[in-house]
Amino acid sequence: MRKTFLSLAMAAGLVSGAVYATAPTIESANQLKMNKLAAAVSSQEDDVIFYDYIDVNGELNGGVIHIDEENKAEILGDDAEPTLEPFNYETVVGGDNINNRINIVLLGDGYTVDQLEEYARHVTRIVNTFFNEEPFITYKPLFNMHRVDVISNDIGVDNDPSDGDERDTALNMGYSCGGASLCIDLGLAREAAANAPKADQIIALAHSSRYGGTGYSSNVSTVVGDSSYTSEIVKHEFGHAFGDLADEYYGRTGTYEGGELSRANNSIYQEDEMLSMQTKWYRWLDLEDVSTFEGADMYKYGIYRPTNNSKMRELERPWGEVNTEQLIISAYKVVDPIDASTVEGNYPQGVVFEITTVDIPTITVQWYLDGQAISGAGETTLDTAILGNLEGKHTVAVRVIDTTDKVRDESARDQYMTSERIWELTGADNVAPVITLIGDADMEVDQGATFRDPGATAADDIDGDVSENIQVTGSVNTAEAGVYTLTYNVSDVSGNAAEPVVRTVTVIADTVAPVITLNGEAVYELYLGDTYSERGATATDNIDGDISSKIVITGSVNTAEIGTYTLAYNVSDAAGNAAISVTRTVVVSEIPDCLEYTSALSVHESAGRAYSKTETTGWWWSQTTTTTWYANGTGENLGTNSSTVVTLYEKPLGYFGEGSCPEPDTTAPVITLSGANPQTVYQGSVYVDPGYTAQDNADGNITAQVVIAGEVDTAVIGTYTLTYNVTDSSGNQAAEVSRTVDVVEAPDCMDYDAALSSHEAANRAYSKTETTGWWWSQSKTTTWYAVGSDETLGTNSSTTVSLKEQPPGYFIQGKCPVGPVDPEITSINASVSGDSVTVSGTAADENDDMTGVTVTVDGETKECAAIAYSWSCQFTELEVGDYTATAIVTDSRGAESEPATVGFTISEASAPVITDLNYSVSGKNLTATATVTDVDGDLDSVVIEYADGGTAGSCQANGSTYTCIVNDHQAGTFEFILAATDAEGNRGITYPFEVTFEEGGQCITAVNSDHVSNNRAELRYGLLVYAKGSNAYLGFSSATTSLEETSPGVWTVCQP
Repeated sequence: MRKTFLSLAMAAGLVSGAVYATAPTIESANQLKMNKLAAAVSSQEDDVIFYDYIDVNGELNGGVIHIDEENKAEILGDDAEPTLEPFNYETVVGGDNINNRINIVLLGDGYTVDQLEEYARHVTRIVNTFFNEEPFITYKPLFNMHRVDVISNDIGVDNDPSDGDERDTALNMGYSCGGASLCIDLGLAREAAANAPKADQIIALAHSSRYGGTGYSSNVSTVVGDSSYTSEIVKHEFGHAFGDLADEYYGRTGTYEGGELSRANNSIYQEDEMLSMQTKWYRWLDLEDVSTFEGADMYKYGIYRPTNNSKMRELERPWGEVNTEQLIISAYKVVDPIDASTVEGNYPQGVVFEITTVDIPTITVQWYLDGQAISGAGETTLDTAILGNLEGKHTVAVRVIDTTDKVRDESARDQYMTSERIWELTGADNVAPVITLIGDADMEVDQGATFRDPGATAADDIDGDVSENIQVTGSVNTAEAGVYTLTYNVSDVSGNAAEPVVRTVTVIADTVAPVITLNGEAVYELYLGDTYSERGATATDNIDGDISSKIVITGSVNTAEIGTYTLAYNVSDAAGNAAISVTRTVVVSEIPDCLEYTSALSVHESAGRAYSKTETTGWWWSQTTTTTWYANGTGENLGTNSSTVVTLYEKPLGYFGEGSCPEPDTTAPVITLSGANPQTVYQGSVYVDPGYTAQDNADGNITAQVVIAGEVDTAVIGTYTLTYNVTDSSGNQAAEVSRTVDVVEAPDCMDYDAALSSHEAANRAYSKTETTGWWWSQSKTTTWYAVGSDETLGTNSSTTVSLKEQPPGYFIQGKCPVGPVDPEITSINASVSGDSVTVSGTAADENDDMTGVTVTVDGETKECAAIAYSWSCQFTELEVGDYTATAIVTDSRGAESEPATVGFTISEASAPVITDLNYSVSGKNLTATATVTDVDGDLDSVVIEYADGGTAGSCQANGSTYTCIVNDHQAGTFEFILAATDAEGNRGITYPFEVTFEEGGQCITAVNSDHVSNNRAELRYGLLVYAKGSNAYLGFSSATTSLEETSPGVWTVCQP
């Protein structure tokens, strides 16, 4: 069987097996080779077929069909029981080594018994031309060809020459089946091929001259038997079925958008990507005729082939380098380079190893001994006598490789084109076995312990593992201290004695100290006044066992005083080995502020944490006694069941409540400033703090406790800092917060917007309260006045008033005057239509003295039309390209805004596009609808026309959907188109569509105004509508009626 070359490096002596004293036998490649392509193909599902035909242009075309449940029976045939009679066969090529060759079986269908000679001539023509070009000239020795004389009842095959023609043939071949070019019943084909010795590939010939061929993924291909193309079709379909090659032509103009393809001769990657990724045929891209040519596997775009033309694209072309490589690799997936060899096994030196290779000129043979190449060996034989006097076991191997330069894929060459055989070779046995101790050669064991010998292993170059034959002498007595020796001996089958190995074992006197283990925790915590109870410890010794009673405890605990106390535990064994001293720490601490106790009510009562009361209720003849427990201190009702478990907390001492101790408050309060920070005040004004709040998780709002440090002197310009601090009842201090106050020089005029009460607080206003009316109906009115001007401001303290201060200390209602402010562009956009653009936007001018807006595009500046602060400018006849529009607004002072820009693009004009065409005919009336789009936005008109010229009707728009109507058309068949034209004269049309108008009247329901427009009625007196010809009164223009043309030009009322 084939092995990887790494197996040649196995060490001598690691392979065991019988040694053959007789001459070696030769084993065929079929007995050794692994399951290769033949087995893989025979187990494949029939899921894909390739079919080919010559199209109307005389070019090779075809496609791929994926088999599913619906078309499987039609294309592949059924799975009926065998029905064919046995047929004769004749081997026409090769014939040797059936099981290590590519066996091609040729079948005929549609040949009667009288036409077998004609069938034989067709086969001979295929055979003679199959091997007339590379790679099959060189690799012909790998092939056998067998002709099976299949006999049919009828001449020809189904659907030939015309669809529907049926023939009674053996293999049920036929044209036009399930989309394929030439089909066959696969079950019958395999049954017929079974008459030959072996069938790796099946080629079925249809008795016909009509072009056709199909390649199945199940190692079957079909061809026409009597055509000038037959020989080339055979090769092309063989490329599909055997080489797994894809078609390199394309049968449609679409673009492939899927992932990478599986076959060797098509790819979605172009040359640079293929080289970078090192995939597909990148190894061949250095050749002038190899590249990535677009169009393959039925797609014109998106799939690439390796050469401009090859046999997988066009008949009578060479295979090309990439396809040739794939065919050679496929051949070696079936054929082992080694035809036969000496049976693998174990042989004595002196044997001659033999192999037979396939007859290919590029085959090389190399022999190896223990992984090293042997010089002087024969091409196909190795006389092991030339290897000198060998001792022990060795590995002999041979490696056969096809080194052809037609294959550049070295991984495929190593996997399929390389074969190896490996044998074991045994020389003279003069080597003694080797003993290896398990564990250390020098070991120690404590006195009284158990010694277990780890043992040893022994390996012999011929006998292999002889560990079970080791003899051990000596013993170890762990009851007595001392040094003991163990000796290990062994011999192989040939009597070669190993070098004795010695292990020294020292039994050491007791030096192991006992171990102390505390009972309970190593650290105990007690409160003042508690009682300490000693838990003790245990001690064990490896020899003396349990010596806990000998432990000595030193140290003491005084629970009357706070402190940390240490107790030490010590012990020694009978040999005087002292244990490592172990200590226990006892911490006595002050009783905490709060203690928790979880117990049954009866236990709480016994401990003085609760008390009980028993009450008797009811009359003497039906009294009930109830005991209730209460918490000492709080008197909380704890329940009436003495076994109920309750948690009590004690805080302060002697005061018990139900529940757990409250968590200590460790959260600091938070101070939040109101108003802006920093604050700005004018020199000479009064600073009023905007305020602050302080919130605590436990104490709630503690704003009143905030302490402010620092001051603001508004008489002096400068920067002042105020700090805010607060502490809660648990002593948690808030993070300090600071506010910056900037005192700045007061301007000539200052504005203040505030409520009257705030103006008064800031000394910008004052109030007076007057009492009016008699004593029994008096009313009070408070009026606020501006400081300085004494201007009356109102009588509602919450009314917001604007005051201006000019000069300082003099306040009147109003705002300070605003200085000049430059105008500004607030928005800008561009709207493109064809070769024109409209630039528009908005502007703002706080002084309300804007005089105009200018826009510049491509060096041209225009004054824009403006309404209020909205403006727009239009530029026309612009060339195709990218542009930038710049807008500037000016005011009466001549001040200009910052420029504002917007980009836009003038694109090539495009004709309107008409899609989604639908039409219907009713009698002599045609209605067509379609969607019309125009990327330029300048659609001008949509009409329905005759295909040979002339307007046929009008169209109405509803958004982008147009409805076109042709009414009362003459009878007959006509072709129409829909045409859309834009403002530039660009015209888009639909494909012509054919309509047949029928003779006879039709009842047409429409609004009367439509009847008038379509010459079915006429308007009289500018108001009333009458049917043409019959003069029937129809009503007003807006009414809906139904009319029928009963004779030419005569319309009468009808029932729809």
